Amino acid sequence: MKAHIEQIYASRQTSFVCRQFNEERFDHPFHYHPEIEVTFITQSAGTRVIGDHLGGFEPGDLCLIGENLPHIYRNTRRTPRGAQSEVLHFSRDCANGFLDIAPEFAEFSQLLDAAKSGLHFDPQTANQAHALLVKIREAKSVRRWTAFLELVELLLSAPKPQTLASAGYSKTVGPHPSDRMRGICQYIIEHFDEELSHQQLAKQAHMSPAYFSRLFKKTTRKSYIEFLTEVRLGHACHLLIETELPIVEIAFHSGFRNLSNFNRRFLAVYDRSPRAYRQQHAAY
Repeated sequence: MKAHIEQIYASRQTSFVCRQFNEERFDHPFHYHPEIEVTFITQSAGTRVIGDHLGGFEPGDLCLIGENLPHIYRNTRRTPRGAQSEVLHFSRDCANGFLDIAPEFAEFSQLLDAAKSGLHFDPQTANQAHALLVKIREAKSVRRWTAFLELVELLLSAPKPQTLASAGYSKTVGPHPSDRMRGICQYIIEHFDEELSHQQLAKQAHMSPAYFSRLFKKTTRKSYIEFLTEVRLGHACHLLIETELPIVEIAFHSGFRNLSNFNRRFLAVYDRSPRAYRQQHAAY
């Protein structure tokens, strides 16, 4: 299931596009676009695929999807009222423009960085966002901006959203590490297919091996081995979805030197074998 780029039309008369989709069922292909997307599901249920994340959606589902992150919503059953959603698209340039005049928007920029992995919000935030998305869609002129800023404030003040795609798929460290540890996480993302020993990473961080392990665990809430495995598996998912490479080659290109170890770790994380994962994605 190779992802296709989608063109989002935004004229010079508008900074963002907010639309309501009202269809018999969602039928968009697995796609991505340079615009950031906010999607609220008003009606229908099914499966959403965001990066290498595969999960269910139902009415009241709200996601913030970063630029160029492949995604798809697919219905698992028909409903009498059809499939309906409110979808907002806006460019990163639009958000960065705020930073040029107001440093208070740095938090918004950080949220959009986190959205490169896809974010899922709690039901209360989702319901409030629904009303604001309708307001943005129906408003005219400056009032659209007022509603947009209300939505930004709501998302920033919401309880911590769930991160969907893995670091290995999105190549994004995430919002939690310190600046010092962020560099190490980024190093792992860039060198995941190499032999990365405990001692090598500690040396890269200019720390003793023992201190490195404690700090990594404290900062990221996972061991460096767990993070490295997550990155490798995320890359494997990308290859399973986007290519027709044999699974043994995917394992090797993802940093695994043993096929049975790759299969075992993949099953533990995704609750399905690499072959089953590929087949399930191909069905969408």
